Amino acid sequence: MNKSKPSKIKTLSALESLAKLLDTPEILIKDVQQLVREEKDIFNQIRRNPIVVGEFYEIGIVEHSQMVTFLGLLLAHRHDTLDVPQDKLEEFKELEAEFTKFLEEEDEKKLVSNLFAGYYTLYRSILAINTCGKPINQLLDEGLMNNDSMPLKQAVKFDPIAIASPQLSSMLMMAELQGKKKLRTELHNALKNPHSIERVPYPKLHHLVWALKEDGLYHDMSEIERYEFLHEKLGLYKVKAEDHFDSFSRLLRTWL
Repeated sequence: MNKSKPSKIKTLSALESLAKLLDTPEILIKDVQQLVREEKDIFNQIRRNPIVVGEFYEIGIVEHSQMVTFLGLLLAHRHDTLDVPQDKLEEFKELEAEFTKFLEEEDEKKLVSNLFAGYYTLYRSILAINTCGKPINQLLDEGLMNNDSMPLKQAVKFDPIAIASPQLSSMLMMAELQGKKKLRTELHNALKNPHSIERVPYPKLHHLVWALKEDGLYHDMSEIERYEFLHEKLGLYKVKAEDHFDSFSRLLRTWL
């Protein structure tokens, strides 16, 4: 997919919005539950097109959160339940062009189905971040890129539907065709033991650092800029020590 690189200001704004979402997984799941109660046919809709749930794990979590926000705004705007400023809708037009498979606007039920799937998978990814410092899409990317089953097992521990990710499904199919049963066994065991992953320190900070690096901004920022953005603005590094800056910088260096 060819796309232009977003501006630094726009990327930092998206990361700031993501940092707020990372603190609200319970609110997210309550929104999903309310959506299910209001849209009685949503489960049938997802059953008719289940692969879209796994496909949300094929995109980065910053874009994932933007997609969910856009879908929510679009539906609220259509039903006049929220007065959405036109400039806010325009802000997401580039996402609409890039992710048309999630935004089939002619099919209202499909939009609702995708909003539900987007919220569900975002909630599960936030749980993963809060536990191991990485969203499910990153775990899948690492496992598939390095042919490493460990992050793949972590991904399905957080959400069994991660197996529906097209890339992981293809990897599993190729292993079956080659008569290699190890991956199937490992994923099966992971599904049976979903709560055996230990928490890591500063998971939200860890993820935002990774996101900055992924977007190419980490090394474009000075140590002071990182400190001001991640600690002073977002409040992701809270310690009792007086010397925040040096300890903050040392911590980030251990992750890279």
